[in-house]
Amino acid sequence: MEHGGHEMAAAAGVPSAHKVMGHGDAAGISMDSMVADMRNRFLVAATFSVPILLWSPIGRNVLGFTAAAPFGLRDDISLLLLSLPVIFYSSWIFFDGAARALRARTLDMMVLVAVAIGAGWLYSLVVTLTGGGDTFYEAAAVLAAFVLLGHWLEMRARGGANDAIRTLLNLAPPKATVIATVKPSRSPPPA
Repeated sequence: MEHGGHEMAAAAGVPSAHKVMGHGDAAGISMDSMVADMRNRFLVAATFSVPILLWSPIGRNVLGFTAAAPFGLRDDISLLLLSLPVIFYSSWIFFDGAARALRARTLDMMVLVAVAIGAGWLYSLVVTLTGGGDTFYEAAAVLAAFVLLGHWLEMRARGGANDAIRTLLNLAPPKATVIATVKPSRSPPPA
């Protein structure tokens, strides 16, 4: 009886890389590179979330941040510019996952996160383009950073579990011989 590593992994319930975290088209990408990509997305979101939070109404009113926005821009314009990498790089994975889920006629976490981030950011964009007011760029950016942190930690944990299962499966011999033995039938004891 011969087997390949992929068949054994599938039989043991080890998910393939493209099934992890709703990444539908990640086939051929190693778990390590997917974890590194998620880490990079989180780091970009976290890095930009700090100044977004500081120049937001929360930073101004609650944290008492008083520094002027860079280049003499209005706060909402600077927040819009700072939020672009968070939305179009870090959060793009949620929008892509939501589109895939909706095409499959299902609702999942990707749809929920994409709606939350997208609604806050689009509302803020409309407010910014129509003359200013209270925006929610910080809510969208911080939400993206926290969800990406959760995804990154979960992917690291799954990667470690997958590696452990793969190591165990590699211990199995590539070929096995089954020897059937016939057990003698037991006769009832004499009465």
